Amino acid sequence: MKITPVFDQSVFVSGAIGDVIRETVIAATLTALMILLFLGSWRSTLIVLISIPLAILTSLAILGAMGESINIMTLGGFALAVGILVDDVTVAIENSYRLMDQGKPFREAVAKGAAGIAKPALISTLSICGAFVSLLFLTGAPKYIFTPQALAVVFAMLASYFFSRTLVPILIDVLVKREYEKRDAARQDDHTSSGKKGSFGRFHEGFERRFQAFRTAYIGLLYAILRHRWRLRLSLGSLSSSAVAWFPSSVPIISPKSIPTR
Repeated sequence: MKITPVFDQSVFVSGAIGDVIRETVIAATLTALMILLFLGSWRSTLIVLISIPLAILTSLAILGAMGESINIMTLGGFALAVGILVDDVTVAIENSYRLMDQGKPFREAVAKGAAGIAKPALISTLSICGAFVSLLFLTGAPKYIFTPQALAVVFAMLASYFFSRTLVPILIDVLVKREYEKRDAARQDDHTSSGKKGSFGRFHEGFERRFQAFRTAYIGLLYAILRHRWRLRLSLGSLSSSAVAWFPSSVPIISPKSIPTR
């Protein structure tokens, strides 16, 4: 007796798992590099690398408790959510560093850094979740197809928000405290020079100077625009009118008669 498989879903599930892993690695790596570049802290990159997998695993645990399985749609939802999961963690870390740079005590900066963005991050998270919750009201076959995907995104987003308010401040307190003490001691030491720093430290200092120059130029551009707002409005209005007038004459319109009926 020979059994011949007619359909093997494991091939598609294995491919979807590979896609999720690839997207997770890409998102975590790029976010970690940006934090390393702008904050100069390799310890903060570890926080990102820890929080993203935890959010996905928490969502998987909730889906498993609800009886959902790991299939193409749930894994597709995770692939969609990975790019969004990094936002809460990144904003929490950057806000804490901003308060540290303002001279706040370390513990106060960590606590206020997480609490200060709690409401805006919650509004952003709920807005994104609301877009996917609407899929739960589908009927028929699309409901059973897209509901696991929507639930995977929603649970991952909520888990990311929860960890950014609880776990991320703890990790900042554990991992970044020694780095903060070194930076504070170096800031207070008048004899500290760039020659005592490593190659990455000198590179980060140069990047910070260039970015500060760019920020200053950008602020000057904004002030210039605000001083001449009416000219900007007229220019944008003229450009929009020209685009509207140019669009119908340059883009070919398909006639219904040219569409085949068979």
